[in-house]
Amino acid sequence: MTPTGLKELGWLLLCMLPFFFVQAKLHRELKLLFYLILRRDTSADLLFYILFFPGILLHETSHWLMAKIMRVPTGRFSVIPHHLPNGKLRLGYVETQKTDWFRDALIGAAPLITGCLITGGLAANLWHPQGLVAVLGNGDLESFWNGVLGIYHGADFWIWFYLIFTISSMMLPSESDRSSWLPVILIFLGVMAILLVAGAGGWLQSNFLPFLNPFIIDLIMVFSVSLIVHVFLLLPVWILRAGLERFIGYP
Repeated sequence: MTPTGLKELGWLLLCMLPFFFVQAKLHRELKLLFYLILRRDTSADLLFYILFFPGILLHETSHWLMAKIMRVPTGRFSVIPHHLPNGKLRLGYVETQKTDWFRDALIGAAPLITGCLITGGLAANLWHPQGLVAVLGNGDLESFWNGVLGIYHGADFWIWFYLIFTISSMMLPSESDRSSWLPVILIFLGVMAILLVAGAGGWLQSNFLPFLNPFIIDLIMVFSVSLIVHVFLLLPVWILRAGLERFIGYP
C-alpha cells in the first residue's frame, strides 16, 4: 500500500472511531438530560424518539428499500418506539426474511450507505467542508474562521444542521444489523491475504488503491462533519445534564 493510501486510511480511522464513541456518549447524555427534566422514563424516551425521528425513519426505510432491491420478502415495518424485555428501547424495525449472507449484509448496511450519501451530499453542497480543510491545511486560519462564520450565517443553517445531526447519528447499524457482517469481513480479508501472498501487492497498489481512495476521501468528509456536529452538541448537553444532576438530582 502506498504512503498516500495509508495516510487516507489513517485519517478515516481518526474521524470514524471517535465518532462511534461521541455518538454513543451524546445519546446517553441526552437520555439522562431528558429524564432529569421530565422525571419519567417513558416521557424521556418519547422526547428522544421525537428528536431523532428523521434519522430513525431513514434508517428503517433504508432497510426496507434494500430488501426490496435485493428481492427479499419483508414483513412488518414500524417506526414506533417499543421497550424490549431486556429493557432496551427499540426505535423501529423492519421484518425481512432470512436469506444468504451477502444480501443480509447489504440489508444490514443500508442505513450506513444512505446515511453517508445524504450526510455527505448535504455537507458538500451546503457547507463545502473540503474547502475549509484545504485552507486549514495551508495554515490560513483567518480564511478558515471566515469560512466557518459564513456557514453559520448561511440560509437555514439550523435546519440543515439538525438534519445532518439526526441522519448521521442514526446511520450506524444496530447490533442486529451487524450480525451478518462477519462472513463478508472474513471473506474480504481472506481474499486480500491470498492476493498478497501470491505477490499481487504491486497490482493492488497500482489499480485497487486509485479506485478506492476517492471513496475513502468522501468517507473522511462524512465522518469528520458528523464528528464535529456531535462534539459541538456534546459539551453543552453534558454541562446542562451535570448541572441539573447536581442541583436537583434523580427522583
